[in-house]
Amino acid sequence: MKTILFAILLGITSTSFAQEKESELAPIKNSKLTFGWIYSPEVSYRMLSEGHQANSSTEDVINMRNENERAKFGQTFSLFLGYRFSKVFTLEAGLGYTDFGLGREPIDYYIGMNSDEYYATVTQSDHLHVLNVPISLNVKLGGNQIQGFISAGVAPGYMSRYTSYRITDYEDGSLTKSTTYSALAQDDFNDFILGVHLSGGIDYRYSDAASLRIAPVVRYTTNNALSPGEIKANYFNVGIEFGAIYRL
Repeated sequence: MKTILFAILLGITSTSFAQEKESELAPIKNSKLTFGWIYSPEVSYRMLSEGHQANSSTEDVINMRNENERAKFGQTFSLFLGYRFSKVFTLEAGLGYTDFGLGREPIDYYIGMNSDEYYATVTQSDHLHVLNVPISLNVKLGGNQIQGFISAGVAPGYMSRYTSYRITDYEDGSLTKSTTYSALAQDDFNDFILGVHLSGGIDYRYSDAASLRIAPVVRYTTNNALSPGEIKANYFNVGIEFGAIYRL
């Protein structure tokens, strides 16, 4: 009987030891590949300067535009794949869309050329719809469940469309909204837009395979968004990215 009990205990011990050795020899490794998405509500505006064909009145035109133009709501959305080189560095690249542009100060309209009878107020915003390929290098800043990071990159893109959104607020309280696409206005812009971006925030890991991301971000067009002419325009967006990353 003692011999049988000893044999059973020896078998259990040997099985447990073999299982432990097997788990040590074949550890579960995290994939270096990730898939993610981000959405960023943003504030859009531009910086104006004198272009190659500037003349004596260019500065006055820029000052007039600065007085009559303002920031507007913009946004960015992108899908990306990531590759983790090490615990510190990750490269992310994908496809994205950014809405650059500007708003215009409200304009009051009156009936007749010399009448002071109020008619309506028109508010307008101009949008540059850019399709791009964002490429970013992320640097992790320690942590396990909550990881800080700094990200910088470029986003070569194509300006697919220029549109103007107009809201007319009439005296009787009614509103009308209209969207205008102008091929002539789009001819005033470069098709190629080279953007850069800088962000820094946190990735919160809520499971072994998924993380949530939040990060303030700045985007800037490095080349002149306008066709060569009197004025040079560089557009920028400032916002907060919200997103998710999944290990593949």
